[in-house]
Amino acid sequence: MSYAHLKGVDQNKENSLKKDLLDKLAARQQSPLSISRAG
Repeated sequence: MSYAHLKGVDQNKENSLKKDLLDKLAARQQSPLSISRAG
């Protein structure tokens, strides 16, 4: 495996992690009940 390939894999992981976070945030915003419970 080349360095560029490894770097690409890292980028993919990072992107999917960010997407996961955004999805969780969006889900939280769609359910105000969970927000008030957490607060």
